[in-house]
Amino acid sequence: MFDFPNSPSVGQVYQPAGGPSWTWDGTVWKSYQTNGETAIARTFIPGSQSGATTYVYNKPANLRHLEFEGVAAGGSAGGSAAAGAGTYGFGSGGGGGAWGKKLFTAAQLPSSVTITIGAPGAAVFNAAGINGIDGAATTFGSLITLPGGLKGFVGSNIAYTSWNTVSGSGYTAMPTGVDAGRPGESSDYPIMGIAYGSSPGGVLSLPGRGGGSPWAATFPGTVAGAGGLVSNDGRGYGWGPSGPVSAGSQGAKQGNAGGPGAVMLTEYLAVAPVNDAVQPVVVTPWVQYTPVFTGFGTVTGSSVFSRRVGDTLHIKGRFATGTATAVEGRVSFGWKGIEGGLVADAAKLAPATNLVGKNTVSFSGANDFVVLAEPSVGYLTFGAQSGTSNGLAKVTGNLFGTGSSLSFTAEVPIQGW
Repeated sequence: MFDFPNSPSVGQVYQPAGGPSWTWDGTVWKSYQTNGETAIARTFIPGSQSGATTYVYNKPANLRHLEFEGVAAGGSAGGSAAAGAGTYGFGSGGGGGAWGKKLFTAAQLPSSVTITIGAPGAAVFNAAGINGIDGAATTFGSLITLPGGLKGFVGSNIAYTSWNTVSGSGYTAMPTGVDAGRPGESSDYPIMGIAYGSSPGGVLSLPGRGGGSPWAATFPGTVAGAGGLVSNDGRGYGWGPSGPVSAGSQGAKQGNAGGPGAVMLTEYLAVAPVNDAVQPVVVTPWVQYTPVFTGFGTVTGSSVFSRRVGDTLHIKGRFATGTATAVEGRVSFGWKGIEGGLVADAAKLAPATNLVGKNTVSFSGANDFVVLAEPSVGYLTFGAQSGTSNGLAKVTGNLFGTGSSLSFTAEVPIQGW
């Protein structure tokens, strides 16, 4: 569910098998679904590996309920000390971040809430060994607090012929303000000891597994011989890393940073059904969104807005082309600030390209540029009418050149509206 692509580009679409479509807007992943009466809008906010992440949630006027779910960042592992001949140094893993879930009614929420996903515990390294660093909390304003994962600890170096342990990170405090939650998981206790002989290959070392979370997996501790063990990361959100081991005559090893936290917001929105005989036509405000552009290269100056008027999506906007390509020029639908999730109503369009708007460009020419739409797709295309070109034939993005500005309007009937 949370295996989103790493380092996404603006407008990139991710659709897991059998799941809804998600679009990266440069800050968060957005998904939107509607059945004509109730809409579900989801926003996934990934935390950063290197610092805190903040996001302001603005309550929409038609909100019925909001479901918050999140996990805090993990703590970092303890860094092992340099080990002399015949000795081991080691550290325990970092703890996982706390998890929690809460369903709010619209009346329980203020008009806006600042979400803070605290930074993971940073990586640590010191020749003499060093304790890790706690992860910071994830908060939903003053309403919810999910404590960050706790730090791992450095153990005292021991001889091959000795036994020693060092505590795991421990569990965090319980999250507050949630309907359901659990504390961040503790890392395991590292155990050092000798199995037989006095060579490094005979010494058993069971380093601590990092603490996990419902949104993360961690690696179990393994047995270290003469090569020691590095601190290993987990996978997902809210994990703690495993602890490192420095074997005889090895230098100190880093305790890795904890994993980032994350938040999922699910809005349940009231969308009035369209029935002109019973109630007035729905008209929503103009709201800006970021379309997915195809064929126009990396666009700049995108300023695109949309609104709903009854069963029809109205779109207006302007953008400048990048290095346009010989690919069909497209601009995806969006509504209420969210790209995607809408398709043109096949029952209200001819089964071919349809004129749905006008387009003007920032260069001279004989063409009359038009905006087109087809049934059952979620995007606009473009045409060029002239004495030698068919205005209903879709054109490629490179017709508009590089660095050209396009300003357009369109009205498209939407399936389900």
